[in-house]
Amino acid sequence: MFGSLGAVFLLLIELAECAAINEQLRRSYLRATDNLDSDYERKRVLAELIDEADEPDSAMIVGILAVIEDMDSDFERVELLSELAPYCRGNDFLEEAYTDIVETMDSDYEIDRAYSRLYRRHGRSGSDRSN
Repeated sequence: MFGSLGAVFLLLIELAECAAINEQLRRSYLRATDNLDSDYERKRVLAELIDEADEPDSAMIVGILAVIEDMDSDFERVELLSELAPYCRGNDFLEEAYTDIVETMDSDYEIDRAYSRLYRRHGRSGSDRSN
């Protein structure tokens, strides 16, 4: 029913919870995610990983940023960067990695969105983690 890449995508979605808590599995998870052809599928798989992590650690964020860096779609990149922004904010190393990706984007609109998410201090609800 599914092609081999479709099966990989579905398997990665199912493994997100385990990859969120197991660093060795996470490295393989991120390598497999980087090999998906579709930026949309990459975004879905990475968003699932972020959602499954209670509080993504720096190593996880760096790994996710490496996959985002290889994506072509500025829209999909900003969707993921928006989820990571609260965790990067205030950490010089992660902020620099985040902005390095933003600086490679072509869309002025998406660049503005990415920077506004990183430098936003509080959302509408007052929560630092709101979108």
